[in-house]
Amino acid sequence: MKSLFGPAACLGLLLSGPAFAGAPADAVRYFYSNIGSETEPDNRDRFTGLARAALDANEQAANSGGAACIDFILALDSQDLDQNEIDSSLALNETADGPSANVTADFTLFRQPHEVQWSLQEVDGVWKVADIASRTGNWQLSTLKCG
Repeated sequence: MKSLFGPAACLGLLLSGPAFAGAPADAVRYFYSNIGSETEPDNRDRFTGLARAALDANEQAANSGGAACIDFILALDSQDLDQNEIDSSLALNETADGPSANVTADFTLFRQPHEVQWSLQEVDGVWKVADIASRTGNWQLSTLKCG
């Protein structure tokens, strides 16, 4: 009996399926290619849940005449940067379990090792940041209080 689907038809079915999210590490890599962009309102759609709520509260505090509670670069756990050092030392290690993933960013900054843990959730086929935690600086975005 002949198959109803030849190789070309099978490939067409595969390619016409739903779009899949890129690797979780790609979602995190964006922030190391665009240092300091975590708190920019244009990037808010890259966040979800408690991380997005913390960034919204930070923006509201800053816009209401108060001080922003996030006054450092989240991706680096620092206020200063050396882009060349980050680019040459950055290693992203991901683990994914269904719609959840963790990406650990290891890098050196001013010759000091840093480790930042990114928690992600897949939302509508896109990996979004659910939380950021610095293992070096001992803080977590979802627990920062603004206002």
